Amino acid sequence: MKIILATALYPPEIETLSFYSQAIAQQLKSEHELTVLAYATHFEKTAGINIIAVNKRQPIFFRLLGFSWQLFKLSRKADLIYVQNSLAVSLPAVVVKFFRRIPVVINFAEDEAWKRSLALGINKTSLDNFLAKSHGNRKIKLIMALQSWTLRRAARVQVGSQTLANLMVKYYKVSQKNIVINYPVELEHESLPFAVSKKEQQLFTNFCLPDWTALDTLMQAIALLKTKFLNLKLVVAGDFLANDKLHERIKELSIVDNIYFLGRISQVEKWYWRKASELYVSGLAGFDFSHDITQSILAELPVVATRGDYAREIITDKQNGLLTNISDSQDLADKIETLLNDKTLAKELVSKAKTGLEENF
Repeated sequence: MKIILATALYPPEIETLSFYSQAIAQQLKSEHELTVLAYATHFEKTAGINIIAVNKRQPIFFRLLGFSWQLFKLSRKADLIYVQNSLAVSLPAVVVKFFRRIPVVINFAEDEAWKRSLALGINKTSLDNFLAKSHGNRKIKLIMALQSWTLRRAARVQVGSQTLANLMVKYYKVSQKNIVINYPVELEHESLPFAVSKKEQQLFTNFCLPDWTALDTLMQAIALLKTKFLNLKLVVAGDFLANDKLHERIKELSIVDNIYFLGRISQVEKWYWRKASELYVSGLAGFDFSHDITQSILAELPVVATRGDYAREIITDKQNGLLTNISDSQDLADKIETLLNDKTLAKELVSKAKTGLEENF
């Protein structure tokens, strides 16, 4: 089969989608004739893969025109266009589909409208809340409309969870029969060139949303536990946390010495902090494309997660992890205390969680 892998990101770009594009290209090349078309000024050459770049520094009109023309030429004898989600990629692909009559498969790895709304400060909530409340200006709503148009015209839409599949059906009107669920587990595993020792009583969490309601609950739990665990430390990754009110809250709870903010870090750095911690706490009740729960399980880290549709796809309470409510700091503190005190239970939960990933995902 002749496949065109169309993507907005490719290494040396360091976004998750960039690494996924390279990894899936390496898998496909062994059995198919593969060409990668990417927006890039330069790219990492990969043995056995033909990579064609469209200069992403051009004005958007010329960038789109150039990408569309290259895709049209490459698709002359192609059997499939596999799109790594971006409107600048999916829109040209669907247009080319009408001329070439070849199927388009879209890997919906992120919602561009939601991501842009976060960057602009228009929205501070998870994807499901964003879609339900239609946050955004005219440009955001135009992006949503175009995303819906392209997704509904794809032969298949690949998503990372049943929760996301349900959102695609409800808000983007994608037919359920055209959705394929592919949990992105195996490509999330990272490796480090050195051994990492776990730090006693260290917790790790990642917050990618500026709404820190769940983080406040977690900080309250830390305040409740700090006298019981003298070495207790919460390590927080995330790039929306430079907030004066947040730091005032930390002082109010008297946990200045118990919390450490990393800011935005790479996937490899997140892997290090998982391997160096005793417990991962997931505070997001909605969906955010992060897949932090599965990554933490792969890192052999027991998980305490806020009850939500996505968390419950992976975690069954008291079987392969623990679930808590988003605003119940005492319950969260109790569950953290249980896992820090009961190492046997923590290991059992991790073992069952890893088995669940292998069998179901």
